[in-house]
Amino acid sequence: MVQKVIALSLVAVLALQLLASTAAAQPPPTGPPVEGTRARVQTLLASRSKAEVTFQDGTKVRGQIVAADDTSFTIREETTPRESTWQYLDVTSIDTIAWNRRKTAITLAIVGSVLAVLCLAPFPVGFLCHDDPS
Repeated sequence: MVQKVIALSLVAVLALQLLASTAAAQPPPTGPPVEGTRARVQTLLASRSKAEVTFQDGTKVRGQIVAADDTSFTIREETTPRESTWQYLDVTSIDTIAWNRRKTAITLAIVGSVLAVLCLAPFPVGFLCHDDPS
């Protein structure tokens, strides 16, 4: 019985050692390939869309991409008129920022619909425009 426990313990230790060495041999995950990042930047530059760019050091920059070359791109920050240049290799992700007008229109449509229901429905629900019948 003791021999089985020792044998199983040795097998478990060897398996864990093998898994640990395999995990250490793999390079750390990186962001998108440089070509994909370069293509995404070119698309955002051409469409003049605003973007949120996340970098490997954890920095996030929101703004409009105003220039790009083979190794780097320049982004004009959303909150300040400052422009900063970044390398494609530093990019982890690039996301497009949705228009504020679209968000505002959706919010107004939802609020308007709720107010219409509260006004047009009979009394218990439509208490805004109807008096209590009692």
